Amino acid sequence: KADPPSSFGEEVRSNSPISKSFDFPASSEDVASGNKSYYTLSWPLEKVTDPVHVLTFTLIEIILLDHAASPMRKALLDSGLGKAVSSSSGFEKSIRDTFFSLGLDEIKKEDSNKIEKVILDTLEEVVSNSINQQDIDSAIHQIELSNLEVTGGGWPHGLNLLFRFYDSWMHGGDAVSSLSFT
Repeated sequence: KADPPSSFGEEVRSNSPISKSFDFPASSEDVASGNKSYYTLSWPLEKVTDPVHVLTFTLIEIILLDHAASPMRKALLDSGLGKAVSSSSGFEKSIRDTFFSLGLDEIKKEDSNKIEKVILDTLEEVVSNSINQQDIDSAIHQIELSNLEVTGGGWPHGLNLLFRFYDSWMHGGDAVSSLSFT
């Protein structure tokens, strides 16, 4: 019996944007409505093993997307280009090389460029206006409460702790440092 490989090669990075388009099956009603595409813009980030990186992008996700007044959520929905913020939007940390995505569901395929412009313009606006300190404090408080909650998420407390360090630990990170922000 051979042990499976426990590590994999580095992710190949590109110096320029890569665009991918995929078709998927749709009902005739969906095709007739014309609004059954989705668009997501994603950025590759650092490895999940860096707890400061994970905390930083968790805060960014909360600030940009977490509630109706969050700047990115509001800009995407107010654009009228789609029905909902894409369920894949946010910070993905369940794999070694993390990434951040923003997008809309139920769009017209020809509106993809408009959605990309809304996303990039909103990010530029957030950077140029800076993030309100109250929003940062609120996001930190939300993480603190989530980390302290013993009954959160419908899982036993021990499993919640496991979920907090598992992603980093599986890829060679320090499990204890992943638990340090409470």
